[in-house]
Amino acid sequence: MVDDTRGNLRTSDMHNRPFGQGEIFTDADNNWGNGSTSDRASAGVDAHFSAEQTWDYYLTVHGRTGIKDDGVGALSRVHYRKRYNNAKWSDVCECMTYGDGDGTLFSPLVSLDVAGHEMTHGFDDQGAKFDANGNLVLWWTPEDLKKFNERTNCVVKQFDSYEAEPGLHQKGELVVGESVADLGGLTVAYAAYQKSLQGKPRPKNINGFTPEQRFFLGWAQVWAQNIRPEAARLRNATDPHPLARFRVNGPLSNMPTFAAAYACKEGDPMVRPPDKRCQIW
Repeated sequence: MVDDTRGNLRTSDMHNRPFGQGEIFTDADNNWGNGSTSDRASAGVDAHFSAEQTWDYYLTVHGRTGIKDDGVGALSRVHYRKRYNNAKWSDVCECMTYGDGDGTLFSPLVSLDVAGHEMTHGFDDQGAKFDANGNLVLWWTPEDLKKFNERTNCVVKQFDSYEAEPGLHQKGELVVGESVADLGGLTVAYAAYQKSLQGKPRPKNINGFTPEQRFFLGWAQVWAQNIRPEAARLRNATDPHPLARFRVNGPLSNMPTFAAAYACKEGDPMVRPPDKRCQIW
């Protein structure tokens, strides 16, 4: 899988190895995967689509071509390691890397919102400290940095207000990086999804849910879980990722596109007031 119209974006099969760039997917008839895990190319084509849509979003909205704005497309590596329940961006290989999940609850982590989330880490509270070449250097103008910090502080205050249990609040400063990536990734993914539908017949409703509603349902279902109170308290104190329910309600309550999809109104629980609504990008 190589897209020469988008900076030679490439997607490779790691064959569950932990090192290297993997083997680029090839197919004589350009028919990729079968929509299930029985064909290794299924994860590859999902990751490749995510990279293409992310490229298009940054080009259309921000005028950037590639992560470094140098016209070079990223490598996407799928089937990374065994029982690897994560996805990540690496500055070492300048690539997106996707695990196959834990073998029970999660399948290959190659969805569009995952790609958007990981790439947005390049502009979260920590990633924003590095320039396009990966150097730790202050590259922001003073005014831009001031506005960026104001926007991330909005997310900090939002998550400070959430209670893991009565009297025990999430630590906004601890989870701000992941929360910014969730909000930015969903924003990128939704815009990319809408762009992918241009010029095509509108998808049909399924079980009463519109395409837009199903997009947000897909995000919510990723975080469906139940954990013990003791585990929740431990994560609240040590984990830079918010508790699962806040990873759903937090970013979605900031998104007018979510409110429009479900016909939510000002004052509804899933619509934050305009003066408290967080928007990074």
